[in-house]
Amino acid sequence: ASEAPTVVDLFCGAGGSSEGFVRAGYRVAAALDADELAVRTYRLNHPSVPDDRVLCQDIRTLPKGTLRKLVGKNLDVLAGSP
Repeated sequence: ASEAPTVVDLFCGAGGSSEGFVRAGYRVAAALDADELAVRTYRLNHPSVPDDRVLCQDIRTLPKGTLRKLVGKNLDVLAGSP
């Protein structure tokens, strides 16, 4: 059996898009949002995503290469739903 395709959810909010991807058979490799309350809610809604892969940060200040370090080279979808 092959591994589930992966998605990174930018501007993830509480995780609605991630939920849709999970239901479609994807694995969330990382999620990011600048809103602290949204990220706290995301973690409650998506306990299967490791805490170190749920980032509370403004994407404009994210150091280059951060997502690649977290996810590696096997990324199927980069979702951005601001």
